[in-house]
Amino acid sequence: KVCLFSYGQTGSGKTHTMLGDQSQGSSDQSQRGIIPRAIAKVVEASKANAKKGWTYDMSASYVEIYNEQVRDLLRAGSGHSDK
Repeated sequence: KVCLFSYGQTGSGKTHTMLGDQSQGSSDQSQRGIIPRAIAKVVEASKANAKKGWTYDMSASYVEIYNEQVRDLLRAGSGHSDK
């Protein structure tokens, strides 16, 4: 199991660090955040190991805790860009 936790003051860059450049049409791979980079590595490794006969069951959750409220950011209408 893996947990990525980002904590800090409002405006300190947590979202940018975790997600990367979110501007429209940005395709600069060097500007990806921790989450897209980590997911890419996990998928890459699972594909390589699948060739060796390994199988995987994967699941993910993506939540925000703010003012003691938990939001599921994978649910439609609950993400940062949906505000």
